[in-house]
Amino acid sequence: MRKLIIAIVLLIGFQSISQEYSAKEIDAKTFEYFSAENWKELIAFGKENPQDYYYFNVRMGVAFFNKQEYYSAEKYFKKAIAQNPTEYAKEFLFWTYFNMGESVLAEQVYDQLSNKSKMNIDYKKTAIEYVYLEGGIKRPNTDEVENTYYGNLVLKHRLGKNIKILHSINFFSQDPSTQNFNSYQYHLSGTYFNKTSAFSLGGIYNRNEFSYFSSTEFTGNFGNQIIEDIEGTSNGNTYSVYANYNKRLNRLRINANFNFATQNASQKILTKLYLSEDGSLISEDLIKSNVTENVFIPSVGFLYTPKFTKDRVSVGADFFFAFTQTKNNFIFKPYLNIYASKNMWFNTSYLQVKNHLFADYSSEIIYNTPDLSVNRFVATLNYAFTPKIITKLTYTFENYDFDTANLTYDINSIFLGLQYKF
Repeated sequence: MRKLIIAIVLLIGFQSISQEYSAKEIDAKTFEYFSAENWKELIAFGKENPQDYYYFNVRMGVAFFNKQEYYSAEKYFKKAIAQNPTEYAKEFLFWTYFNMGESVLAEQVYDQLSNKSKMNIDYKKTAIEYVYLEGGIKRPNTDEVENTYYGNLVLKHRLGKNIKILHSINFFSQDPSTQNFNSYQYHLSGTYFNKTSAFSLGGIYNRNEFSYFSSTEFTGNFGNQIIEDIEGTSNGNTYSVYANYNKRLNRLRINANFNFATQNASQKILTKLYLSEDGSLISEDLIKSNVTENVFIPSVGFLYTPKFTKDRVSVGADFFFAFTQTKNNFIFKPYLNIYASKNMWFNTSYLQVKNHLFADYSSEIIYNTPDLSVNRFVATLNYAFTPKIITKLTYTFENYDFDTANLTYDINSIFLGLQYKF
């Protein structure tokens, strides 16, 4: 028994010694994997035998880059550049930031490159960053509400080295029937970028025009045919201003936001009752009202990319605290991002708003009907045909519950968007 224990200890010892590599052997092995483009084997070997010198770090960075694990690639490229600021490592760090969507950090690396490297990258800092056009249809599951058509135009451009300006104009237009709805919105924001943080100021103006008509026939006590006509209009202007600060801490991005929104709405309802025999007017009610509502909406949020997902999944949430004149409310908005490949990714979010004015800065949407509760699920599939052309297919499910109108229905929406980067 004693001899068996000694044999096992010696065997384990020999195996441990056989798995230890000298620095020279590690360098040779990582170079072998690197030259053969065996990225998976290189990453596994490098994790088991960590070193800290330029060639090791740059090889590991390239391996993670080719596996599209950009957060890990960033870490190794930054270490390699600190040890030896070569053009080779800087070019890879540029494309790492580019693929992460960190355009400002990418441009800061770009500015450090030689003219020859800049020509190889073929990246241009243009006055207009991109133009985005989107359109689609919103289809309700009830005959009481008609289809609504949607359009959106977005322009993003530069103002100096670290400032970017965004404009967007969108509209909703409903088929005229018993009711007619039109909404117009303009959004303007400016963002100042400073390495891994950004500060934004923005404002949204929204104009709603809503009218409806209903006519009902029924029989009176003496057999008289009575027609009831109801006409109503509601027009409202909503203004929203916000300030947002966000910062990335390695794999975690945090944000803090303050939003103020105010709405001025006017409503008019006209009711007429006629006797069918002579058409004489029985009753006429005219109701006019003006509604003003203010809401303060501070919020905090986060977005985190766990390492074990190999940078393929990001999870996050926004936490809104809405304060109105009559009530306070807490709103939780979770979201999920999935990166299927370098060219395709998927975003989804969920939001519930109950009976008060609300402005969501992240999706640029204003809910300005105080008697409306909304449950909203959004899923977007993004595909990049080229680095300049990106298409977006968005599906939205919404449940609307109008308290005053005693009306509940669902809406399914499909939007198709096209983005062109200059």
